[in-house]
Amino acid sequence: MDRLEKIKEIKTQIIEVRDQVRIGLENNNFAHVRDCITDLEEMTLELKSLENFDEEAAQLVGGDY
Repeated sequence: MDRLEKIKEIKTQIIEVRDQVRIGLENNNFAHVRDCITDLEEMTLELKSLENFDEEAAQLVGGDY
């Protein structure tokens, strides 16, 4: 899987987890919400890492992002 596909997959997963947070809140299932937030944090870090790759690569070749 290339980097852009991975970014798209993570963004899709973030949307799915966001929906799970909403369901957890509606059902007062705060343990589930906490777990979802932890998952979101991990996905966000991975996404930032993949997106920062573009910026770092541009700097290496002297271009702009």
